[in-house]
Amino acid sequence: MKIVLIGGTGLIGTKLGARLRDAGHEAVPAAPSTGVDTLTGEGLAGVLTGAESARRWLANRGDSRRVTADPDARYFGTELQTSSLVAGPGARRGRVQLAEWLTTPAALR
Repeated sequence: MKIVLIGGTGLIGTKLGARLRDAGHEAVPAAPSTGVDTLTGEGLAGVLTGAESARRWLANRGDSRRVTADPDARYFGTELQTSSLVAGPGARRGRVQLAEWLTTPAALR
């Protein structure tokens, strides 16, 4: 599974990425040094292509853990807005929705 690690080049992100790769996942660090700026959105759409939503992924696996979003969480001290991490006007989006993809057998992906 592709997992995008926002801030994935830092101390924790680097260690988490290594553990995820060891477990067979595609862990992609997203940081300015990798061409991804989550504040401006530059490079974000490209790196998120093919990544799964944690909440949906856990639910699809029957995992009862709860994923909680914190609307007051800050990214490097900056308060994110509702549209901070969403594709802007003119963005190209895939045709397959996550819910459909989750029900597709892995052999056909």
